[in-house]
Amino acid sequence: MSSRHQDELLKKDAWFSGLFGRDSFILNASPEWIEAVSVQNSREAAEFRDLLSGPVFVYAKVPTDSLAAAHFLESFGFRLIDTNVLFDRELPGGPAAPFSPAVRLARPEDREEVMRIARENFIFSRFHLDPMIPRDTANEIKAQWAGNFFNGKRGDAMLIAENEGELAGFCQMLFKDGLATIDLIAVEKKHRRLGLSAALVAAAESHYTKKATRMLVGTQVANIPSMRSYEKAGFRIRDSKYIFHYHNTGQKI
Repeated sequence: MSSRHQDELLKKDAWFSGLFGRDSFILNASPEWIEAVSVQNSREAAEFRDLLSGPVFVYAKVPTDSLAAAHFLESFGFRLIDTNVLFDRELPGGPAAPFSPAVRLARPEDREEVMRIARENFIFSRFHLDPMIPRDTANEIKAQWAGNFFNGKRGDAMLIAENEGELAGFCQMLFKDGLATIDLIAVEKKHRRLGLSAALVAAAESHYTKKATRMLVGTQVANIPSMRSYEKAGFRIRDSKYIFHYHNTGQKI
């Protein structure tokens, strides 16, 4: 694909490229591009087919009311992996409430335990739902994702939950343009049903109450427990998107 069109429509994801061992991209399947690629023998169609013909991983997010775009991606071999549901709620502002005694900010020495919890406690992520991605790889994606906070590569803040002297869970946060986003949240299985997830969310709200106006969090439609917990915490559905993956490993079957 030409560099001009690649810059407009495909953003290379160097992190995924390293994890999968092949070029990885996020695709912006805009209506204008879909119209151009739909024209038989068009330059855009040829460039796109050329990209997909080699070892590559491509993912795309499509609004759930854009079935034409979804069907178009399916015609090129993309597979629906997940429906992501975005929740949000308004932050009340005012003085920051104190954290629960069980919650604190992360410290550098938490890195290995946080990565272990991330590695062992996600089952509904789009990587875990994708049958083309081995479970060990999906687990490692989440571990590295959380570990990148400690490397300064992802995340604005991280909150830690403790129980009986053990690191029991974490909440990794992003912040931009007045919006605080829960990027990752996990509580180890043996420490669940103790209110630690709610304590982490409350601490995140307190941490951002003076600079954020709203808090966002996304989850998978398959993750019914998470959806219920966010609704219970006052979040409401804001948006939803289909998540598509395309795999070409370069290996002939």
